[in-house]
Amino acid sequence: MKLCLVLLGALICQACGSSSSEPACKSDVDCPGAFCDRGSCAQIAADGRENYGIACDPPPISPETGRPDLRSNRCGAFLCLEHRCRSCATDDECRATLGAPTCGTVPGWPGRSCGDYAGEASNPGGAAPPDPRPLPPMTRQ
Repeated sequence: MKLCLVLLGALICQACGSSSSEPACKSDVDCPGAFCDRGSCAQIAADGRENYGIACDPPPISPETGRPDLRSNRCGAFLCLEHRCRSCATDDECRATLGAPTCGTVPGWPGRSCGDYAGEASNPGGAAPPDPRPLPPMTRQ
């Protein structure tokens, strides 16, 4: 019986297609693929975004700046929440966690990500958000 429910859940999840129509969930255990992204079951590494849904640890807080040290950020433009790279929900989340000004969608990307969307809620221009990791320090030769 349990196997039938798991298989039925997997078929339902595959039939849904996009994250907006995925089955509702409250936690990762509610989803056939073991990944709940902000209330919807989602596929880990969906649409070629290898960091979407992967395991992560929140970046440590830098003692110098008091902000997250993004050199250890595995999530790119996604947020490390509950030890998985997940979608952002608000601009405030992006500013506080990654220093990115907005939370929006990028065509062809799963979920919502942090970036500079020039004040647009959904980024209809299709530009990918910038990589939020800081560049390595320059060395003089």
